[in-house]
Amino acid sequence: MKPNDVAMNTQETKEIEIQTDEPESKPVEYDEQKLADFLSKMYPKMQEALDDSVTMMDVKRRAFAEDKTDIKVKLLQEIRISNENLQICAMCWNSTGNSIAISSTYEHQSWCHHKGTVNVYTLNREDLLPDAPQKILHASACVTTLRFHPTITALLAGGSRSGEILLWNIQLEESVVLKVNAHEEIVTQISWVNDIDLTSNPLLATSSLDGFLNLWRFNSTTNSLDIKDKYKIKSPLFGRLQRKSELPLDIARKVDRGVIGFDFSKFEPHMFVVAAEGGLVARCSMLGTKTIKGSAGDCPISDPVYKYYTAHEGEITTILFSPNRREMFMTNGSDGEIRIYVLNQEEAAQVIFIESPIKNVAWIPHEEKLLAACGVAGFIEIFDVLKGKSVDYSIDEKYEKSVMNLMEINSRRINTVIVGSAEGILQLWTIPWHLYSRKP
Repeated sequence: MKPNDVAMNTQETKEIEIQTDEPESKPVEYDEQKLADFLSKMYPKMQEALDDSVTMMDVKRRAFAEDKTDIKVKLLQEIRISNENLQICAMCWNSTGNSIAISSTYEHQSWCHHKGTVNVYTLNREDLLPDAPQKILHASACVTTLRFHPTITALLAGGSRSGEILLWNIQLEESVVLKVNAHEEIVTQISWVNDIDLTSNPLLATSSLDGFLNLWRFNSTTNSLDIKDKYKIKSPLFGRLQRKSELPLDIARKVDRGVIGFDFSKFEPHMFVVAAEGGLVARCSMLGTKTIKGSAGDCPISDPVYKYYTAHEGEITTILFSPNRREMFMTNGSDGEIRIYVLNQEEAAQVIFIESPIKNVAWIPHEEKLLAACGVAGFIEIFDVLKGKSVDYSIDEKYEKSVMNLMEINSRRINTVIVGSAEGILQLWTIPWHLYSRKP
């Protein structure tokens, strides 16, 4: 608190040095055996009291949290993004958890001829979204993936169906910071990741169906992107996929698989997992990569793969490291399976079988045994990782169900969840996750 300027009377003081004789110290006599016997008797009682105290504090904290938290799943708000035939295809919260960027797209049969738009909303004082976006960003094609910078809260990166990378500053009137023709096909994912040198600025990672996963250096002073690394995910040798069904011919003929998605480990920045066409799951590293023959130039193409896992029978929609356990990651496929992998084990350690197709899956922050998902069923599903089954819950509100394409959990308000539907409807939910992690 800043003090007010007030006139005050002060009294002058003086310091006087006083010389004193140092008291003579005398050794204290005690019986060591009696002291040891006393401590041995008292320690268990003290430890028990301390344990009881800690337990009571923990119980009180949990009780307080439950008293302050609405125990029901609630649909807080619904907003239609557009009256046209658009479906929501990309969403992300910024690092403060106050703003969210949302992109919608048309159904595509071939090349994209549409102009892309990204709507930016900011939560109001009631933690609700306004009916209209505060900012509308534009692109030359439909925007397929979005991600805010982890520290520059206004900087938003996006990738489009035409292979273009865009950076916007949502606080500027002329929002576009730069455009780069980065890929030859659709950009499937964009993300800010840590460099191996943690003192460096975050890198921008992009993937595409052209088979490339690229790492870029962003210079915030010159607003420029420079390529750092180019990776291609090679098809494994015959028989390594362990698939029961045959690959589609167009994928089987590919030497380099299109990259569907990826995730970098927050525990070991050099490590990342990749989902590629045909259900391929691979573990990769920035360290010890092999240069692909025939690649040249300032940035040669490298093969980062050093382990393959049992492939999905369908295409993969989600691949994510656990935020709590360094050795664990998760995949979701169109084959109706959510798989939990342990890094050193080729087979999935846990498989959750899904009744209706899932479009998107997420780990719940601070709740390591829970997953949340959305898809064709039209409601948010919660799964217990250890038990490998869904968790039941009830919703009081009635709402019109539609296919849920995407779900984004607010990292600053983890009970706040945004969902985007295939009909262009945005839903804001509140979900008390901690209650379902303690269900028997």
